[in-house]
Amino acid sequence: MADAESAKALSGLLNGIAQREFHNKVEVTEELLNTELYPELSRDQFTALHDRMRGLLKSIATADMDHAQLEAFLTAQTRRGPVALVELELGTAGQDSQFVCLEFDEANLNQVLRKMADIQGSIDSIVQRS
Repeated sequence: MADAESAKALSGLLNGIAQREFHNKVEVTEELLNTELYPELSRDQFTALHDRMRGLLKSIATADMDHAQLEAFLTAQTRRGPVALVELELGTAGQDSQFVCLEFDEANLNQVLRKMADIQGSIDSIVQRS
């Protein structure tokens, strides 16, 4: 598929999933989307693509993302590197806040989680002593 055709098929897929999931159009089936938009894909290949796109749409809809969060989320999905996005708000009451967005790959995420578990263990031991 050429790039324009590929983009058109993906747009159609996302639109079809949105119609079914959010507007309850039962006539828009996975099989219909497969045969109309991606006839060259096997059923298993299309199901994997469909499920991934459906998951992305549901994540975007439930997270109520602003433009910056949406951009970071979609960038992470296309790079497939980060497994976690963390946004921290820094500031005090009455002042403008600053935001820091962090992306973690799996190794860094595991390292942060281990450190957080260590911190929690230290806090628990201090609380138990008092």
